[in-house]
Parts: sequence; structure tokens; C-alpha cells
Amino acid sequence: MWVKYEIDKLKPEDLDVTVKRYNGQKTLLHELIDSDKYIIFDFFKDVPTPLGTVNKVIVKIKYPLDSLGQPTDFHYTQAFRSYLWRCQKTYRNDLDFFQFASETAWMLMGDCEDSSILTGAGLELLKAIDICDYFIAFGKVFKKDIFLGYHGWVIMKVDGIWRLCLTPDVQISGDFKPIENIHIGENVFGQSGTTKVTQTFKRYYRGEIVEIKGEGLIPIKLTPEHPVMTIRVINRGGGRRIVQEPVWKKAEDVIPYHAYFERKSYKKKVGDYLIIPRIKGELHITEIPLSPYTTEHGRRTARGIGIPIHFPLNKDTAWLLGLYVADGSACDSRICIYLSPNDKEIINKFERVAEVLGYKPNISEYNGVVYCCIYSRMLGRALKEWCGDEARSKRVPPFIIHHANDEIVSSFLRGFFDGDGCFIERPRKILSGTTTSRTLALQLQLLFARLGGLLNITHYKPHDKFIIRSSNAIVLEKIGYKKNIRPYDYIVTERYIAVPVRYVRKYRYEGWVYNLETTDKTYLANNVLVHNCETTLDTPYANIHEIPQIDISTNKWTVGDITYEALLLFNKKWLWEWSEGVSLSPSGDIVNPSVKTPKSTLEHYLEKTHKEKENKKKYKEMSESYTKLMGKSTKVK
Repeated sequence: MWVKYEIDKLKPEDLDVTVKRYNGQKTLLHELIDSDKYIIFDFFKDVPTPLGTVNKVIVKIKYPLDSLGQPTDFHYTQAFRSYLWRCQKTYRNDLDFFQFASETAWMLMGDCEDSSILTGAGLELLKAIDICDYFIAFGKVFKKDIFLGYHGWVIMKVDGIWRLCLTPDVQISGDFKPIENIHIGENVFGQSGTTKVTQTFKRYYRGEIVEIKGEGLIPIKLTPEHPVMTIRVINRGGGRRIVQEPVWKKAEDVIPYHAYFERKSYKKKVGDYLIIPRIKGELHITEIPLSPYTTEHGRRTARGIGIPIHFPLNKDTAWLLGLYVADGSACDSRICIYLSPNDKEIINKFERVAEVLGYKPNISEYNGVVYCCIYSRMLGRALKEWCGDEARSKRVPPFIIHHANDEIVSSFLRGFFDGDGCFIERPRKILSGTTTSRTLALQLQLLFARLGGLLNITHYKPHDKFIIRSSNAIVLEKIGYKKNIRPYDYIVTERYIAVPVRYVRKYRYEGWVYNLETTDKTYLANNVLVHNCETTLDTPYANIHEIPQIDISTNKWTVGDITYEALLLFNKKWLWEWSEGVSLSPSGDIVNPSVKTPKSTLEHYLEKTHKEKENKKKYKEMSESYTKLMGKSTKVK
């Protein structure tokens, strides 16, 4: 049951939450919602709705991180070095430290409680004109009955419904074309697989561009506000690392993984990883018609000599397509693959596959090159359209990329590396290949990611070619290679491959920039998952109906697999405490200001500061540290 108290009728000592700055000034809980400050009016001046208030706090307020990049309570003295009031903070001991809403708005930084208090201050302005009601909630968070920690959030009442608000030259994969050549209605790859382009954007831009390079990836270039999907990884040494959940982050906020931070004499490696989704196929076709690539006369001729007018799609033919993409060419009369005389096993397999298809292969050798040819107008025209002809136009056929059978994909990759691959000792064996086709390199990388590994791409600019390499034993075994492979430095999950960010560079740029809008709001830029528009982060909640509804008669609310258990609700007028087994009065409320708020359920947030005698030594040490930091004298009695 909620036990309700009017804050004005409670004793001040029941509402002490912390020792604030300058000589131990005390603060009461509701005073943190200082909505009357000019900086609060300025912060919320352009958001006249509850939805806009919540969205602005989510976007503008950054969560403080410790030296390892972990979320932390905001209690650093240096945060206030340039603050207008020149305030000093004390160590919090076992108590959290709450900022005034105006302090959070001024610094644009605060933890979950601070962001919630700022949101409450914004909603207090709207409550004054009867737009909404609200409470700031403090309590516990659980994930599938596992306690995650204490948390702060906001609940608000709009239109009679209570809701829970949480405050915490690029090539496009799919059609694999430069972004300026993508048009409405075309398909691209996004977070959920194939997605359709619903809108394209083009604007002239003069300003800063952010270039982000992931390990083994072609760099992506974005405007600073463009959202990128990242995960934070903390390396604790000894092969142990903490992998956090993927989050959207502005390009300008991405941190390279090679940066080191020190803590307690140990060096910890921390930084961001980029995301490559493991795109699953959806096609289940077993043959492809060849009739569009010949005339009626050609079809009759093919039937007469027993040549099929369809191309069967299986592991052997997928291998043949991969071999053609690696070292083949086509014209209107034939296809030809160029091999070495030492590739006897590959030549023999080519002959067998050609005969199964109904063709008589033609094998000849000239000047140390073996020419493996199949004379067929249909097949020559088909492969020229499916896979390209010249080296720079080579690509993976769409029916291979989208095929649901991973064995088809593996066979295609095996064919490619049989034709244009080798193992390098450096000092461990690495599978390597080369191509001059940027599109082909990105497509092969996406196929490797689907199988659970990373295909590294290095752009060798002097000859404008792409060197592709992999050392993932699992994927290479699926392809058919069994070698001594070295370990890798990326993360593999069921949904994505995460690779470390190697550098983030910024430079001035003037020219056209492009963007897309897709059905699932995401797309892949050089295989990296990005959001479809810079403005996406400005509206975390698109409308009020996206904010979960809750039942205010209870204190536990579940959103997805996360349960929020509120112990305390408060605003500038009321304080509600959850207490089990309390009988309601006839009016349905218990309002007894003379009763002191029980300490048992409020001790985490409302416990008084330790006695001055117990804290004097700690406070003196902090004051001396603060004096050195600020260059000021702090008198300690």
C-alpha cells in the first residue's frame, strides 16, 4: 500500500538526503526540484509538452562514467570546477549524492536520479498549468528476478493515464551502391535484415566530419550527430572482459578501443565496438531459369541437344560461381576461368561440375595458364549479369547473399578462395585473397559475418585493391579449410559481430551529404549498423503512446524483461512510501503528517549523513584535496 505524506507537514529531519557544498549545508528532498530557477526555464523553454520534456532530458543529459567507462554515481569534485556557484562536494560514503535540477541542466550531466529530478522539474512547470501530474520514483531494478541495483525514474499522468518514463563515401549494404545512387523503393540491409528505402535526403554541408575505422573494416564517414550502433567492452585482463548491451551513440561520442585508463595501479583497456549484423537469408530456391538469357530459337536448340534451360543451385554450382567471381570472365558465347597448372584438384572438380550441368568443358594451357571454358551463350550472359565481367565489377549474386542455406554460402566462399586465395604464415596461418572490387569485398565480409567470423578488409591505395583476410577457425572449417588458425580480437554473438574501433578522426568538410530513411529505421554503411537519420536521437519517444502504461495502485511495473520496484515516490507536494500490510482509511488514503516516515524502506535514499565526528577525518582529507584542485583555501573546523 502507498502511505502518503504531505511534504510541508513532515519534519525537516525526515527529508534530509545529503550534505551539500559550502560548509555542510543540508538539503531537503523536495528542494532538489528547483523548477523556479531561471536555468530550468531556459532548458525547457522549447518543450511545452510532457513528451518533449522527457525526450529532451534523455537526449541532452549524459550519464557519468568512471575510469573504466562503467556507469557510476555522479560524485566527482572536478565536475563542479567551472560551475557558477564554485561548489564543493564531499565523498558520498555509502550515500548517493543528489544534484539540484538546475545543476544537472547547467552541466548537462547526471546519473539516473539526477536526470529524473531534472525531468520532474520540467514536468513541474507543466503541472502548474494543469497539463500533467508526475512523481519521481526511487527503487530497485530486476531482470528476470535478478537484482541489478538501485535506480531512479519518472512516472507521469497524461490524459488520466500513468506512464513510466526511463531517463538514462559510404557504400550502402543491400544493393551495395554508393549512397548517392540509392533511390526510394530499393532494398538495403538493416538491423532486421532486408529493408526498403522509404525516403532519401541530400543537403549541402559545411562543417566537421567524423571518420570511424573499425578493426578490419572500411572506414565510415558521418556527420557528428549521426547515430551509430556500438557496444562498450571493458578488458579486465587474463582473458576476462565485460561486454555491455548495444546502444546508439552519436558518431562524435565514439571512443577508440586502444585507449587505456588506469585504476588502482592496474591498466584497463576500454572502448567501443562497432556492430556488423549477421544477416540471415530468406530464399529457398533450388534453380534459376536461364530462358531470359536466350531467344526462342536458342531454347529450342538447347532442348534438342539436352542442355537444361535452368541453372540448378546447389553446393557444387555455388562453388563454380565463387570460382568464376575469383578468376573468371564471360562474354556472349562462353565463360572462362583462369587457373594455375598446379591447381589439378580444382581443374578436375571444374570438369565434373560442368559435366553435371550438361556441358562439355574445354581445358587448354597456354603460357603457364590453364583456360577452363564452357561454351554456352545462355550461361555466358547469365553469369555476366549475376556476377559481373571485369575485375572491378565483380560481385556476389543476389540469390547467394539472400539464400537461406548456409551450405550454399560456404560453398561459394570456398570456390572464391580456391580461385584467388592462399594461406600466409605470419607466424600463424591466415587465409588471404585480393580483389579490386569494393562491392565484392564488402559482400564477402557480410557473408563471413553470417557464418560467425570477420573477414578483414585492407584497402591498398597505391594499386586501388582490397586485401581480404581471415583467421577464424570456425568459419574456415565451415568453408572446408582445416589449418592452424590464430585467435581473433572481436566478439561473436548470435545476432552480430562486434569489432573494436581503431581510430576516430575529425576534419573539416564542405560538400553534399546524403542520408536514407528505411522501414526499420536502420541501414548498413560499409557493413556498419547506423541509424537512418541524424534526428532520430532527438526523439527517443516518437509519441506518448510509446511510453509504457502502469498501474499506480501497485509499486512493481514490468517493461519487457525488466521489473521496476518503487520504494518511494515524491514531487514538490507529496511523498509516497510503499508499505506492506497497511490498512486504508475510509477515504482510501493514509495521510498522517504527524507520523515520522519509517526508516526501514527509505534508508537507501533518506538516511541522514553520518555524525560530524565520524566524518571529520574523511571530510578533512577531501577538503585538502579540493584545495589543491581548486587553488582555494577551505577551512575545516
